Amino acid sequence: MRAHLTRNRNGESVWRACRATKRTCPLGEAAHREFDSTRAVRQWSVLQHYQDDLGVPLPEPLARLGVGHEVPDGLWLDALAEMQPAIEAAEQRAYEAEQSQSDADAESATGGLRKGGNDRALRKDDKPSDDGGSTPTSSEPVDDGEPSEEERAAGEARSERITTLLTDRIPLMDDRRGKVPELKSTDDVAKANGRLATYLDRNFDGDREAATLDALRSLYPGADIQPFDPYSPAEEQPTSQRFPSRATRDDFLRRRAEELRRFRANRIMETGGRDSTATYYDATNDRVIFVTRGKRVTKNLYPNAYFRGTGQNLRSLNFGSVLAAFAVAREMDREPGLTPSARAEVVQVMLQPGRDSRWSAANHAWKWHPDSISGDATTGLMQSIADHVKGSGADPFGFPTLDLGDGYTIATAQQAMDYAQHVHDWCDQRIGEIRNPDGSPSKRVAHLERLQRDVKRWSGPARVCAEDQCGRYRRAIGNILDDESNGQMNRAYAKRANSTSRAKVFEYKKDRDVAHDMAIRSSSFARAFGGRHMELDDSADLDKFRQLDHEFDGWSRTLPEQVDHDTNFRFRFTGKHNATGLYFPGMREVIVDPRHPDSLTHEYFHNLDYTKLEDGQLSMDPTFRSIVRDYKDNIDREKMGGTNPERYLAPTEVFARAGELYMNWRHPDSGSSFLKTKETYESRFDYAPLLKHKQEIIWLFDGMFGKH
Repeated sequence: MRAHLTRNRNGESVWRACRATKRTCPLGEAAHREFDSTRAVRQWSVLQHYQDDLGVPLPEPLARLGVGHEVPDGLWLDALAEMQPAIEAAEQRAYEAEQSQSDADAESATGGLRKGGNDRALRKDDKPSDDGGSTPTSSEPVDDGEPSEEERAAGEARSERITTLLTDRIPLMDDRRGKVPELKSTDDVAKANGRLATYLDRNFDGDREAATLDALRSLYPGADIQPFDPYSPAEEQPTSQRFPSRATRDDFLRRRAEELRRFRANRIMETGGRDSTATYYDATNDRVIFVTRGKRVTKNLYPNAYFRGTGQNLRSLNFGSVLAAFAVAREMDREPGLTPSARAEVVQVMLQPGRDSRWSAANHAWKWHPDSISGDATTGLMQSIADHVKGSGADPFGFPTLDLGDGYTIATAQQAMDYAQHVHDWCDQRIGEIRNPDGSPSKRVAHLERLQRDVKRWSGPARVCAEDQCGRYRRAIGNILDDESNGQMNRAYAKRANSTSRAKVFEYKKDRDVAHDMAIRSSSFARAFGGRHMELDDSADLDKFRQLDHEFDGWSRTLPEQVDHDTNFRFRFTGKHNATGLYFPGMREVIVDPRHPDSLTHEYFHNLDYTKLEDGQLSMDPTFRSIVRDYKDNIDREKMGGTNPERYLAPTEVFARAGELYMNWRHPDSGSSFLKTKETYESRFDYAPLLKHKQEIIWLFDGMFGKH
């Protein structure tokens, strides 16, 4: 990008990005340069000021690199550290020259320590000198790069856009409606998935047709599923069945078209809109799939049904249920060892309606109990057996028997699985006896094949429990709901931090003390954070600040490095906000109370959380989720009081506290002013749940920040 050399309001030499690159620069073409990036413009703007206005020569590595090229992080920090003594000397000379020209013989701005104050605090005695002298302030507004309203709004929107396991797979609104569902120990799969389905349907924000098609293809891998218009001419509608003649095929398609149109018309009448029901055809399994949007109505959900007239297989599903099953199945796929058949069983269970439906063959709790297969489901299976055996005309001799308890209950999962296998084997034997010699379809064979499907569906809960599919499902939906809840807490934290209630502390001061402004701009804080705006409160004691600056120069080298040195930093009083430090994720702004520099490490890790990853937050990492979950379970909620829960429970807050402990454990003898005392970490209730995770946090953070 093109940039030109100019001067800011303070008269400092800076590079500016050209807004009209074709226009001739008033300083001449020699003052025009090509830069690698916006960051390179900012870097060389700072260096140009040091070189032209302060007379500080550039280190040899920077001179070889050349103006316009982006300076790598390591070279940038090393070069600024090498230039630091010359910068401080030049700024001190400029300051002394300005002081000597002042008519007032005021007390030096670096004097006046507060007696009996906090040794770590930066605040000085605020009383003016006897003769009314004061420190000079800049006559012109400081060019501090104050963001425009558009930049601020864009930054806030970006910080409030949280990436979760659900948004990775499904387009959802940023501002979610309704609470995140909670997973209860008494929930069966239908109840848990039903709550998630309602939440997803309410907050969906995307192309429903495309999302439904993607979800169906993921739920039924290998199936050729395409949109299907039941109102198209019957002879043009798809079918994968084979027929002995063209006339037979046309008759089947005509009768099926009538059934499909009648079924879809009923759905439209119940849901109130033609666009509320979408139809798809699965050519691989010869299956028609209806997906209805809106509220989940049990009577409208048929996970595996057939039309009476044509025998066409039909699945009538709910849009939210499809999305919920899709999200949970994708999360289950992350856990190794899940067989395709087991996955298909769980998908079938998730798409089924509640227990009050006769289709609810596999509604069950997390562990097997005699009522996992309901008595109604068993009664329905017995009737199905009688009908299909009679319809097939097969000899019923040797058909398996089932020992039932009171209320048609099944004692063990293995008993149900054994019975299903015996029925399946018996049907296979009879099919071999009655199949047509030429292999053509037969109604007698169709009855037995349908019986095999019915008994397989009936025994679903037993297979799920026996293969630990319940455990897999619970872990998967638990991870999804935990992650979604964590994301909403992080979003609430960002919204609260970005809200107008903090506008006063966020406002940029225009007339600041020159000495304080020069001190913070040339400090190690400016090098570490690198933002456009650096500020030191005018009441801070400069002698103490220089001591703190020297300490931070060493401490910053032990902290995990920022990815992009583009964070604003300010020492400003925050007492009105009941906090010793603040972080504004929208504008990447760290504010530390000068009286409490021990809050800096906490805010530093907040900034790492929001900026380390290009898309997402470190606190939402799956490896950190178990620590957040345990923290929520074990924190003393009585001591939390009536505060906003995200102040303690948001993953970004847990991450920042873990970051403090990590630095304290990694550097136990540092005595750093930027950490709280060891006694504080061991006694405060909001750190207590993290202490038992010491080794886990050290290992996790070492991995995150390349310390392994």
